[in-house]
Amino acid sequence: MKRFLTLFLILATLLSATVLLAACQDKPVPTVDIVKDGVTQYRVIRSEMSVSGSPDAAAASKLRRAIVDATGCEIGISDDYDKDDNSEYYEILVGRTNRPETAQLPTDLANDEFVIIFTGKKILIDAGSTLAFEKAVAYFAKTYLGYDAESETYAKSNLAIPENLNLREKFEYPATVYL
Repeated sequence: MKRFLTLFLILATLLSATVLLAACQDKPVPTVDIVKDGVTQYRVIRSEMSVSGSPDAAAASKLRRAIVDATGCEIGISDDYDKDDNSEYYEILVGRTNRPETAQLPTDLANDEFVIIFTGKKILIDAGSTLAFEKAVAYFAKTYLGYDAESETYAKSNLAIPENLNLREKFEYPATVYL
């Protein structure tokens, strides 16, 4: 009888542990389609005040190129010249634009930080330096487009992001050697 009771307790413990572990599994995070089957409603927007070659303008161009290369979708790119209410537009805002959503960007980004935020119909990307903008675009391409820098290929042909995306990333600057 003691044997039966011991075996029963062991089985009950194992069953309880299995149920607890099954309940702890991560639930999939809902995503938002940015490009699906080569079609998008989004466009990339940078500030009208950005001159060609400025960090945010360069990042906007690189991001657009990565999306085109990965998905085949000819996503548009422009500046924020139009002063109309753009709240109904689907936009990827790179840097500080005149869009009201830009006010949600942190103002205290260090040189080694960038943010990628999804809010409503807008994706916000901002960075504290030129290198941080490059890191932000590289992170976006790797994480959401499956970019492999070694083979220079993309693993994904669609672009979807988590609907709760609110990333603030810090990176290490490469070591500098002075001669």
